[in-house]
Amino acid sequence: MKNTIKKITALMTGSLLALNLGAVGISAHAGNNVYVSQSSVNIDDYDVTLTDTTTTAVITTTDASDYATNLNYDNSLMKVGETRKILVSHPVTGSTSPIKVDDIYDNVEVSYEEGSDAVYVTALAPGNAMVYIWGSGCDFGSYAEFTVIDDDTVIERLEFSRLPDKIDYQLGEELDLTGLKLSGKFTSGTVHTTFYDQDAQSFVDKGFITIDTSRYNNTEYGAYSIIVNYDTRFISYCVYIEDPNTPPDYTAELEYDDKYLLVGETRAIRVINPAAEKAVIKNVSCSENLEYHYEEGSDILYVTAVSRVTGYSSVRDNSWVIVEAEGCAFGESAEFCVIDPSCESMTVAANTENAKTVYQIGEKLDLSDIKIWGTYNTPELNADIFGQDLETCINKGIIKVDASEFDNTKPGTYTIYVHHGYATDEFTVTVVEPFTDPDLSKIPLSGTYRVKIEVRDIINSELVPNLECELFCLQTDEVVAKWNTGDDDVIVVENLKYSFDSVHSYNGNITYAIRITNLPEKYVFFYGKSRDYYGVSGFGLVEFAKGTNLTCIVYLEDTSDDAPDYPYVTGTTVNPIRTTLPTTTATTTTTAKTTTGEEGTVASTETTGALVVTMWGDTNRDNMVNLADAVLIMQNKANPKKYSMDMRGAVNGDVADNGDGLTNKDALLIQQFLLGTRKTLNPHAR
Repeated sequence: MKNTIKKITALMTGSLLALNLGAVGISAHAGNNVYVSQSSVNIDDYDVTLTDTTTTAVITTTDASDYATNLNYDNSLMKVGETRKILVSHPVTGSTSPIKVDDIYDNVEVSYEEGSDAVYVTALAPGNAMVYIWGSGCDFGSYAEFTVIDDDTVIERLEFSRLPDKIDYQLGEELDLTGLKLSGKFTSGTVHTTFYDQDAQSFVDKGFITIDTSRYNNTEYGAYSIIVNYDTRFISYCVYIEDPNTPPDYTAELEYDDKYLLVGETRAIRVINPAAEKAVIKNVSCSENLEYHYEEGSDILYVTAVSRVTGYSSVRDNSWVIVEAEGCAFGESAEFCVIDPSCESMTVAANTENAKTVYQIGEKLDLSDIKIWGTYNTPELNADIFGQDLETCINKGIIKVDASEFDNTKPGTYTIYVHHGYATDEFTVTVVEPFTDPDLSKIPLSGTYRVKIEVRDIINSELVPNLECELFCLQTDEVVAKWNTGDDDVIVVENLKYSFDSVHSYNGNITYAIRITNLPEKYVFFYGKSRDYYGVSGFGLVEFAKGTNLTCIVYLEDTSDDAPDYPYVTGTTVNPIRTTLPTTTATTTTTAKTTTGEEGTVASTETTGALVVTMWGDTNRDNMVNLADAVLIMQNKANPKKYSMDMRGAVNGDVADNGDGLTNKDALLIQQFLLGTRKTLNPHAR
């Protein structure tokens, strides 16, 4: 292949400058309704109604055109070989033809007829499955989700995610299991499938569980266990028939610090009577290694650890005290792990999943939110450590930390060592240069620029030959440059125009993208996972903070089953990506060809570098995460020309399957985070 750079002069019409297609986000006010599944909340003044139907992600706004597609289907357990019908409709008009289908999981296949309002999904293999369906006239599509099983599928873990609607009964009433929901995990060979809020009856119908209601007796007052059996295990809950003439049976409540209790340490326990202003301690019992004392009439109990226990125990049950209070029918237990720091530690492990591990220059080391796992192993005691706070362990003398390598004065990766006895673990933290936004007010809102474009393979970063490429304007579809990568490895397009309404415009009035007319089958643009086009320039004024000579490397990915996976770089820096900031380097002088065949010398200064994640999920870059961020993603997917975002916002929003660019799964995950079903948006912390 010839190592050449092709220079192309772009011819633009003045009419382009009159176009204004900046982002239009949904304003945060009551009147916008967002329907997802399961309950009802209010998020940042958005009225969010969570329904218990099979319809997913229905979004309506004050803009009559901004509708999401309605999906109605059976989302109960689906067996391999089974086909489900999904009815697709517009929330107002009902008509959705034609239908578009995207983001299909590998373990299902989809079929539908042109002009039809139905999509058929057939299960091919066990696992979780999703299909994104988009009806005509709707700005947004919706996901259909399935849990697929086969004959080898067994329940690995099971728990109640929702108890039946009716728990309290009167004499003579029949048992009602309506509303009972299950969550957990299936296993089929090497396939593990997580499921949430599945109707228990579907598990009965599929033979996974039996529900034993034999203990329920509607002729007598009492508490009755309802037992759900699966394999050789079971889970249970209680229903109640309460005698209205019997006073409530209160249980004493205890408030205390349940962290490690050292030998010789004394811990206070406050006793609470739920039916009285103050509890009075009535009786106390405890394990042999504890001593206690309290004053008559007091609600405070003092417990002292006098020794370790012997035998095997876990962190929560090796030492205990049971306290009974006057006026309470039942006592309550407090449980401690009593330890001696002098005992020999056999294992120790530090978990930084939700801890701070990336620092800017000058920031102090923060050990909060780091958890410790491990095992004490001596002739007298085996005690497991489950998720204790590192700082607590340090204060108790259980753990020692060596952070001598940490240097917050310069960028780098530093190792922190955790010691307990003879056991050692380590984790790393990273110090980065503080990111500061450039002063965009000094950059003209309109002008011209040049961009150098390369097309490379994401795996080996090599230039890809023999591709027919076009650079075109997203607003007008006008093609301003054509080339074949077999003739020209790299091209330079000059005199491209840019225009912004303000320094804070989410998108320019003139934006450009590349498409490849002969893109090989199974190949996609790495960022965005699309075969249609990839945005190159004009998306943010920040692009021109270091000058108007830009570089864009367009990465392609082979999605064939036997193709190697790209080892995506984790951390706060996302790389590679469309180049914008912050490093400026000079390239060598290169012979260039114009579109007319003339040759000359071009000296180029390239703007290269990676974008930094400022806040996971913050797509609109308002320094907070709320429903507007999820809505912007769905708007952008539906109409990128109308609803665009700057590149740093796109990096912030890539929270699901990090590295695949923005998809509606990112919007779904942000919604789950806001509803509390996701603990973090950091894709590298889950």
